[in-house]
Amino acid sequence: MRITRRQWLAAAAAIAVAPRPQTVFAQSGDVARRIAATIREFEAQGFHRTATPVDRASGEWLAAQVKSAGLQPSLESFRISRVDPVSAAVVAGSRRIDGVPLFDAAFTNADGVRGQLGAAGVAAEIALVETAVNAVGAGALGDARRANSHKAIVAITRGGRPGLCPSNADSFLSPFGPPLIQISSEEAAFLAGHAANRGQVTVIAHVERTAASADNVTAAIDGADPSLPPLVVMTPRSGWYTCASERGGGIAVWLEMMRALRTSRPRRPVWFVASSGHELGHLGINAYIDRRPGIVTNAAGWLHLARTSGPPSTPPTCFRRRTIGWRCCSARR
Repeated sequence: MRITRRQWLAAAAAIAVAPRPQTVFAQSGDVARRIAATIREFEAQGFHRTATPVDRASGEWLAAQVKSAGLQPSLESFRISRVDPVSAAVVAGSRRIDGVPLFDAAFTNADGVRGQLGAAGVAAEIALVETAVNAVGAGALGDARRANSHKAIVAITRGGRPGLCPSNADSFLSPFGPPLIQISSEEAAFLAGHAANRGQVTVIAHVERTAASADNVTAAIDGADPSLPPLVVMTPRSGWYTCASERGGGIAVWLEMMRALRTSRPRRPVWFVASSGHELGHLGINAYIDRRPGIVTNAAGWLHLARTSGPPSTPPTCFRRRTIGWRCCSARR
């Protein structure tokens, strides 16, 4: 069920009693400093890719932040076969262009695959395409992956700024298509010229698999009437690179909502979850749901704290395609 903004605001007003304005003004400076510190600390931790040492340490850090906000945190683990890139590149003649393999496509061995570079849909052994962020399963590129008629695919990424802008692996548990290497848009002209001349390239998407675990950070406020369906406040906490502009703000607001709602006596229970696995088919939020049968339909509402830059180019696959009326983040960097 989708609701309007007016309906959501009316429902939110009934959830908790807002603090008095003078309290907000008195605390605004502390809140701003706390938010800035949270984002800086998150950024300094390193690359927040799911189930890596940084991701696990970041989960422990966030649990400590939840405790300092006055709630009791829990770390809820889920298992994952982690993808660890070993070598990812396109080699054209004497030039090697490093990239990032798509995590829900096939991979190569250490030697890679070699063939003639050309446009997708023609008789080229290796296809050259351009893709918008998180559109690797849609349009001509999605068709080429499903047809699986090329040895490999080289995808020039187009984001808000020039550079390499990797896409999420929405089909992480059900990978499909040939190996796909994502390359910076700054290499577009060179690779287009190489494709026009039907030059030979080698695509390497060599990875290792590691059995690992990742953690969702959870907490809850009981509410004055525990019989009421809960409001779920969620924010992803994993992603490519440091991703502070994408994830940091949501995490900071998530923590501030805990502080505000803990002291304002909400009528209904409020459940909080910061999920890992967001960039890998939303593994973490699905694990959270699996532990709580019926929560998708029984909750009073879901508030997703995320940075967005516009509507996604394809319908989100969150919650295993169960529609609950919210929109995934499609922003990058």
